[in-house]
Amino acid sequence: EIEPLPNQVVYFTSLQYGTPYHLFTRQPLNIKADMDTLLICGIANPRPLKEFLTRRVNTYDMLRYADHHIFDMDDLAEIRKQFNRIRSASKLMLTTEKDAVRLQKFERELKDLPLYVIPIEHVFLFGDGETFSNSVREFIRDFYKQH
Repeated sequence: EIEPLPNQVVYFTSLQYGTPYHLFTRQPLNIKADMDTLLICGIANPRPLKEFLTRRVNTYDMLRYADHHIFDMDDLAEIRKQFNRIRSASKLMLTTEKDAVRLQKFERELKDLPLYVIPIEHVFLFGDGETFSNSVREFIRDFYKQH
């Protein structure tokens, strides 16, 4: 359906989530099936993350914010209030790396909470990662030869 030109190559990728780490201490966390999670999310499409959590944790609630949301003190109060509503002994908060950048400025207010960041990466399907990397390196080499 894509019908690339003879000089074009199409690569397919997927998302892969890594091991969550604490926002401030960087301590890794293995997610367990009995955990109850508050997802703090300000990204355009949280669906893949929600699907990931559905398969991995007991329950999750989500505080969804607009894409590129700038967090403020009212948001922190809402986050604490929602987190305190979770009655489980095994509970945590999870956010994206993108949102973590905007939450880091609240270290004093959040450092005592189990706020973890879930890293994300793109992975090439069909073992094409090395082929893609080689084509980029070749392009750069050719560019420098011509300039």
